[in-house]
Amino acid sequence: MAFVAYRTWVAAETVDEDHMNEQIRDNGNYLKTAADTHDDCVMRDGTTVAYASPAGTRVKTTVYQNTSGKTRLVTISAYGAAAGDEVVYHVGAANPPTIHVGNMTVDTVTSTMGYMCSFYVPNSYYYEAKETNATITIVSWIEWDIL
Repeated sequence: MAFVAYRTWVAAETVDEDHMNEQIRDNGNYLKTAADTHDDCVMRDGTTVAYASPAGTRVKTTVYQNTSGKTRLVTISAYGAAAGDEVVYHVGAANPPTIHVGNMTVDTVTSTMGYMCSFYVPNSYYYEAKETNATITIVSWIEWDIL
């Protein structure tokens, strides 16, 4: 939808309550209509970003492969319950993946910590959230295919 200029008044015009309400309503309706068109993200090549909707529940210390044909954005939220609990995130062309892209280690002072890590996974690459010490809980695991 092309931009439509807002309605305005001339300096000498008398604006009554009904006129003002009509103008505000019309401008508000225009803005709502324009905002409603932004319900997806379209890439430069015309494709849209889509929730990858991984089959089943993703779990820690399991290697997954991106077979979508697109680059995948993965966001994982996790927490540990005791000092020293740790999860490490890896991506790589081979299985098991070895490129370190993030980690979460529970603070030794407070013994609690939550963390969110986001990383990209190229098509055909492998990725994992590897628990390296104690017990980590995955709160959410979201994947988006973007390119």
